[in-house]
Amino acid sequence: ANSVWRDIKTWKHYAYVTDETGGGLLIVDLSQLPDTVFYTNWSGGSSVRYKSAHNIWIDENGYAYLFGFQDSLNSYTTHQKGAMILNLNPDPFNPSKVGAYTDAYLHDGFVRGDTLWGAEIYYGKFSAVDVSKKDSTLILATYPTPGTFTHNIWPSDNNKYVFTTDEKSGAPIGAFDVADLNNISETDRYQ
Repeated sequence: ANSVWRDIKTWKHYAYVTDETGGGLLIVDLSQLPDTVFYTNWSGGSSVRYKSAHNIWIDENGYAYLFGFQDSLNSYTTHQKGAMILNLNPDPFNPSKVGAYTDAYLHDGFVRGDTLWGAEIYYGKFSAVDVSKKDSTLILATYPTPGTFTHNIWPSDNNKYVFTTDEKSGAPIGAFDVADLNNISETDRYQ
């Protein structure tokens, strides 16, 4: 697709490439490089009709989360384009859709274990989402970020803190204690 934006993540010997203009999810088999390159543009067929996404994350269990996704029918409003969830395990070259998070648009995210950490850019906050049941996601908590235009989020290795940035000039990095999702607190700002 003719786009200036791409995001790429790998799983096993495959690369998964998103863009915001369409053409589906580019899946590249890296196993025969540099001699041969096999690739496909996955759209999920008539039941999924995947078109594009802003960003992608692949967790440690082989599930891909396509953030800011859209289907070719424009079935979702901007505020429903959270994350389309794909299972890469049975057939990495032809993944299956297993669920979606549609409670808010997610600009970016990170998934570890059963928790999706989402950057809700248009709402100016981050969210913690239970994705243990891929077809029935559940919001666990949300919290505002310093610049209220949450661009991205990243958890610490021990999952006790998350770090965010806002897509605004001069906005700080925010640090938050998320050890207790019922009592989230901002712990620091770094400029």
